[in-house]
Amino acid sequence: MQGNASTMRFSDHQGVPHHLPCSKGGQQGDGLETFHFAVTVHPSIGRVCERQLDCKVAGIYDDIFAIARLSKALSCVAEMKKILKTDLDMDLNVPNFNVFFPGTSFSLDTARSALERAVRADPALADLAAIGAGVSTDGMRVAGVPVGVDSWVKTFVAKKARLVITYVAKLDVVSDGLLHNQLLHFCQNARMAFLGRNTPTHLLSEFTAQVDDTIVEVRWCAGMALEVGMWIGLHIFANLIT
Repeated sequence: MQGNASTMRFSDHQGVPHHLPCSKGGQQGDGLETFHFAVTVHPSIGRVCERQLDCKVAGIYDDIFAIARLSKALSCVAEMKKILKTDLDMDLNVPNFNVFFPGTSFSLDTARSALERAVRADPALADLAAIGAGVSTDGMRVAGVPVGVDSWVKTFVAKKARLVITYVAKLDVVSDGLLHNQLLHFCQNARMAFLGRNTPTHLLSEFTAQVDDTIVEVRWCAGMALEVGMWIGLHIFANLIT
């Protein structure tokens, strides 16, 4: 698509084709689209960063992180919102913003009040009036990695582990042993493996052990089913040859 009117054709899970008129953006699931998106927005974000030298900014595809004193960070984000709208007709969803106050003795209410006062005090921040839903003094998720106090990180990892264990159980409906194994390896196991590479071991070892036990048990059962299926297939093939 990339700004040109086009028609996207796809088939649903029952094989029924559908046609969707599209005018901008890229197709969800296209492996190259993430890189195309990053290359497209980088010049606009870069111009803002050249002016906002007091703010450290990192972007990972469609996630943007700004680190600075509150007033500086808000100024940077407000300018970025305007630039992306002007250059690319993109809207940053302000209600979905997260604001983390690390290493402070602020209560959550104090942090919210400080944020609200900062936004009201500067007319240039009017576009950020809806910010505040994601204020935290304990931690936040940065590119899928929990960052914050130990108790918050452990709670985050525990929830993720329970979710993965739930999803692993749902894979029981997949009768194809090879496909079942691939879903475990590339989808469910990958989530905890990512956390394991980016989170201190003592904060997640208890929960990764639970996930490992679940996956090992399921893979053993699926492996037995796959082995039996392969033996039957080879036996039939041998009979056909003879």
